[in-house]
Amino acid sequence: MKRLKAFLHWSERQYIPVNRRYQAFEAPERYRGVDALTENELLRLAAVDLSTLQVRAYVAKHFEQAERELPGGRPIVTLDEHHQRLQHVRDKVLLCCYLGLGDANRLTPEHLAGEVVRIHANKTGVLCVIPYFDDDVFRPVALIEQYAPLGLATCLPYVREIYDYLPHVQHLAGPCASRSPCA
Repeated sequence: MKRLKAFLHWSERQYIPVNRRYQAFEAPERYRGVDALTENELLRLAAVDLSTLQVRAYVAKHFEQAERELPGGRPIVTLDEHHQRLQHVRDKVLLCCYLGLGDANRLTPEHLAGEVVRIHANKTGVLCVIPYFDDDVFRPVALIEQYAPLGLATCLPYVREIYDYLPHVQHLAGPCASRSPCA
């Protein structure tokens, strides 16, 4: 990340347009050696029951601003929408982990071919062939099938402001046993 920030600083000095948001990001001083979720963390994330009263109370507490209204009486985002977004974010993270896919928003039913996913990598254009079947840990088929009745153009719903919901999904999954702080 430090190299990326250095490159962006260089770009500014060369009068190349750079998005100012990168300046708010702080790279950790020391690499923690965490690049992936552990099996336990992945299973715990998949096991979160988002339909409980405790989760509904959590959503109400952390998304109180949902009750405010825009001029004209239209709600900004309802608590039910926040709750639904939490589930969609959790499912999107799981799908990315299950398939090793960085951009689950591009995955469509046309990419699913039997027991494989065939999709071109966004950056390189190389055709990726990814195993597509359920086992004890990875459950991409079951995850995608639960959204199939919606008839979406993509396999999972699009979620606005996904990064606003990730810390809440992590909190609901519980503390990381293997490391601190949770990544």
